[in-house]
Amino acid sequence: RRVLFRSQDSEKHDDLATRLGLIIEYSTKAMFKFVCGGLFEKDKILFSALLVFQILRNAGQIAGPEWTLLVRGPGIVDRDLQPTRPHQEVITEPMWDLLCKLESDVGLAASRGSRASGDDGGDDGGGGPRPFDGLTASIAEHWDQWREWAMCDDQIKAPLPFGFKDAVNEFQKLLLIKAFCESKQLLAINAYVRSTFGDELADSPSATMAEIYEETNNFTPCIFVLSVGSDPTGMLFKFSMEKKKKMELVSLGQGQGPVAVNLVDEGCKTGDWVLLQNCMLAKSWMNDLEAMVFGLAEKQEENHAEFRLFLTSKPAPYFPVSVLQNGVKMTNEPPKGLRANMIRSYTNLIKPEDFESCKKKEEFKMILCGLCFFHANILERRKFGPLGWNIRYAFDESDLETSINIMRRFLNEQDVVPWDALRYVTGHINYGGRVTDDWDRRTLMTILGGAMQTAVLTEGFKFSPSGTYHSPPAGSYDEYKAYFATLPLVDNPEVFGMHDNANTTFMTTESNGLMSAILQLQPRASGGGGAMKGPDEIVMECADALV
Repeated sequence: RRVLFRSQDSEKHDDLATRLGLIIEYSTKAMFKFVCGGLFEKDKILFSALLVFQILRNAGQIAGPEWTLLVRGPGIVDRDLQPTRPHQEVITEPMWDLLCKLESDVGLAASRGSRASGDDGGDDGGGGPRPFDGLTASIAEHWDQWREWAMCDDQIKAPLPFGFKDAVNEFQKLLLIKAFCESKQLLAINAYVRSTFGDELADSPSATMAEIYEETNNFTPCIFVLSVGSDPTGMLFKFSMEKKKKMELVSLGQGQGPVAVNLVDEGCKTGDWVLLQNCMLAKSWMNDLEAMVFGLAEKQEENHAEFRLFLTSKPAPYFPVSVLQNGVKMTNEPPKGLRANMIRSYTNLIKPEDFESCKKKEEFKMILCGLCFFHANILERRKFGPLGWNIRYAFDESDLETSINIMRRFLNEQDVVPWDALRYVTGHINYGGRVTDDWDRRTLMTILGGAMQTAVLTEGFKFSPSGTYHSPPAGSYDEYKAYFATLPLVDNPEVFGMHDNANTTFMTTESNGLMSAILQLQPRASGGGGAMKGPDEIVMECADALV
């Protein structure tokens, strides 16, 4: 059995209550990191939000009515009982419905003292001071101040106008953000998770191959879940060379099943690693795959201790559930944001010892920074849909790795930097080989021309008009990574040459998708007279049975 976490690894303390709190905190973060290894980027934010919200609801820090308003909205309302809606050109009817519901239904006593239970658990929100008392009147009289708060970059940290600053807590602020600026819900929820539980649950963790390797053994397969632009093959071969292990691979398809079985049988004897690519293409062979993995567990004592089995597959309904349950599931998606992408590129593709090995050290370091910025930029443009690219291309790390190797070779062999050759090989061949649309090719070469030019060798060269993204001094490997860590968590659309409206459209879609997923995952109330058990009751019964 795999061990997800051990209590002895957590921080020690003599006080029992403090020690238990430290164990709970450590186990929560360890479990979050383990589960996120097998989730796509879009689902990691969903999982972290659900985890934090459920912890706080169980602790009684989020009242049932407040949770219902966040997830389900105001529901059916009688608009005849509402005050007159001001500034109707800006404040929509759904927005006013929610604001009126906040004023009438949310009670301060419920948010601080009640324990949430079920979907709408906790107090009914009445009987105590109301944090939103006078909200609608304040908005009508002081709209300019409220609009200024709604338009700021970080509503979670920005103080609310007038007396609401002290009356409203951070979760209740999320309800206001839902009403005023729906497009910023995802960012606000992520900021809320960060402020309550820290960066470890707010940032999407990305595991290295060394960490993945520690989770595997000679009978537990590692399953890489494929998505657009993700291919772990290069990463696996690179890691196998570091471990000085031979890697055998076969791309599954018609007639390749027996070949795969022979490779696995041979690997169990010699200790070689085996990679079975594209399992989703061998639908008829899935039963054999399940039997083969089951056989590895039965013969684990006979298998070579260093044997490892790796599988790659896109999500498919016919993939064996038992293999998924018993395997280590990993995704290899590029992270979200320029900052995370550049850090990942340096971590995965650049070794500290190779960083200083080029003959033209300063030129290599500064061109490398521009190349990684270009790679992150074209990946992130995909989030804008047709505004970013006419066709969604599967750019991946192999394109960047090839470009870095060619750039290093050109710098070592040429007396001067061959800019034209670098741009042509990188843009038209390494990346451009995937591009089929003429306008997309023009866009690609324009972005590359801005990131790979003579001026990039100048300290402080701006990759964006604002200068937020710029070329740092040619320092050490750690200094570059430290600079990347200072970049914004949320990218301003100006870095992509986009208007703010493009980002608003994207963020609205993302926020609506997040809230829709949260709503779908909420337990449904039973209508059978209370005979059905809730999810928490079922889990507790199973836990009692195991004890």
